[in-house]
Amino acid sequence: MAPGGETNRLYRSIWPLPGGDGHFLATLLEILTWVQSQTHSTVPNLYAWMRQRYDLGSEAKTAMGYFQLVARMGYLESQRNGTVILTARALQLLQTRDTQPVLDALMRECLGTYDILEAVGRLGSANGKSLLTELGEQFPFWTTSAQFVWRLQWLYSLGCIEKVEGGYIITLAGQSALQMYGSLLSTADSITPVSPSNAVPIPPLEVSEDSFHEEATPAVSEATEADSPPVLVIRDGVERLAERIRSAALESSDATGFERVIREAFQFLGFVAEHKSGSGDTDVLVTAALGQETYRSIVDGKSSRHGRVGNQQINWLALERHKSQHKADYILVVAPSFSSGDLLDDAVKTDASLLSANDLAAVVRLHASTPLSLIDLRELFRYAGRPELPLQRVQERAAEVARLQRLLPDILRTFEHSYRVGVSGPIAADSLHLILARDYGRAVYTKDEIVAGLELLSAPLVGALRKVTDTAFALQMPIISVGRRFQAQARQLLEAAETPILPVAMDKDTRPDRS
Repeated sequence: MAPGGETNRLYRSIWPLPGGDGHFLATLLEILTWVQSQTHSTVPNLYAWMRQRYDLGSEAKTAMGYFQLVARMGYLESQRNGTVILTARALQLLQTRDTQPVLDALMRECLGTYDILEAVGRLGSANGKSLLTELGEQFPFWTTSAQFVWRLQWLYSLGCIEKVEGGYIITLAGQSALQMYGSLLSTADSITPVSPSNAVPIPPLEVSEDSFHEEATPAVSEATEADSPPVLVIRDGVERLAERIRSAALESSDATGFERVIREAFQFLGFVAEHKSGSGDTDVLVTAALGQETYRSIVDGKSSRHGRVGNQQINWLALERHKSQHKADYILVVAPSFSSGDLLDDAVKTDASLLSANDLAAVVRLHASTPLSLIDLRELFRYAGRPELPLQRVQERAAEVARLQRLLPDILRTFEHSYRVGVSGPIAADSLHLILARDYGRAVYTKDEIVAGLELLSAPLVGALRKVTDTAFALQMPIISVGRRFQAQARQLLEAAETPILPVAMDKDTRPDRS
């Protein structure tokens, strides 16, 4: 892999990922998260997990295609001993949740992506068929609309286009991408083939005429296995909890064990969670104690050694009774996975949300890296009969949290760098906004967000900046000292969280009267 993270290849073909239109990014993150969670993942293990997670059937062909796509996007590598590892690019994506590098890779390394986005902007509205007509002569090797459609769906997943009736229209983010990548038009004709890297080659997949078979041309010198670090494994309490969620969901002989781990998971997420169980009661009752914004949900845990729960295993009338009994706002069912058809229809009729055990484990791991508010986590309960949506929506919230978490370090680094190059006076919010936009190549933060960050850093509790005027600030503490101050504050908060408080009878409706 090149120093900038590029794979140094130009691909003629691309493939979709599971999850449907607009969900490719969430699926990419889920696949990488699963690989990261394994101590020793092999290609067959990954195929087996994908077949179960995405209902792919028993054949390996489709799972192989998904693996090939993620590998050729530069996120996975297969080693000679059969293990699958995350590349540096994948580790960075999981750590930052910044989607810009994903778009950057598609623009630079996937032939035609820029041209398709430009055509959508030029035509006003476009779909695969109209793009085949518009760009067919430019890309004669695409004889169907498939490659156009799949690029549209990736761009939609990344927010560059928006879906409308009959096609897609460009968004403000897409217009910014056109400006940013205007000089990066395809240079496929100038690429000189060289020897492939020493990584184990991925076998070609014969899915269609637009498969990945021989579509990639290496563009620079060979790489070594050392260019991609091994999987980062964090074996701490969070990882153990995530693994217990997944394993308990498959232990049909110990239903209460699954209920207890569900309660533990929601406690970790910040809810007041009570294991009720027993005849005539819900399995777990979770409450987001937020004063006027308080909400409550009953949670029904369904374990199954077969890895899937059918409609006959869920008593929808009982769930409605439990919701009424506890004056809850939501119903949530957690299971290894769910059958389709009647189960989804009845979940919609009952207004019950569905969450797989793998997705709950993913939320737990996500909360550990980018702690989410109880308002953010309300997304888990809001999509009746749509099990694919809760994790995706929480991932979107987490990506926003991760973006804002980078704001304070970016502000402090800008101050330190400016002082090193000779700036002596205070720095205003307008100047910071311009500097950070220049450094990122786009406006990552709004001016209001930068002002809020400056105000926080200048508050007496932090004391990193000194407010010189209404809009200008001066640095008075190095970034390492600011980090230590936040660490000290974090210790105080965690100690307070561990200090017992007077118990509250959460089985009663303690929410304020909103009438």
